[in-house]
Amino acid sequence: MSRYRPYRPFERWEPFIIRLAVCCAAALLIVQALLYQDTPRSYLSRVDRLEGDPVTWQTPLVAGTPLIISEGSPVANRFTLLRDSRKIVVRIVQPAAAADVYAVLNGERVGDFGSGEVTVTVYDGDYLEIDAGRLATPGRFVVAVPDGGLASPLHGTIVEGGGGAVPVGKVRFKQ
Repeated sequence: MSRYRPYRPFERWEPFIIRLAVCCAAALLIVQALLYQDTPRSYLSRVDRLEGDPVTWQTPLVAGTPLIISEGSPVANRFTLLRDSRKIVVRIVQPAAAADVYAVLNGERVGDFGSGEVTVTVYDGDYLEIDAGRLATPGRFVVAVPDGGLASPLHGTIVEGGGGAVPVGKVRFKQ
């Protein structure tokens, strides 16, 4: 009488798979036990150092007013919109008003002194100057920071000059 044995293709692999599963379970238990110690945890966990730090951005989901883009107006990128900004008002004292004198921010004209003052939105690290190249006599300008929060330029700074660029200075926020 012959015994018929059914064909089982994974029969010779079963002991290996069982040993592999036992080794993986043992490795998992060892790693979990190591996470209770401070020194190995710094190597095993990449997010442990972020514990307690907020990871979400506190930005509104809906804009307050609709975005209107007209031809010729620069569109700021999203990183510029998220940066802290301040307003600086530069008033021309002498002469009273001059349409051919410009406020220059980072090398770009941002307004003229035809109305007697220019309001500029500045960010930390911007460089503000006045293009007074067309003034016949030296001009006098007063820098006002209505909201405060700037270490440079200070509120009430008086700047004088003419015949070229009059530096107001690099914008520095208070820390």
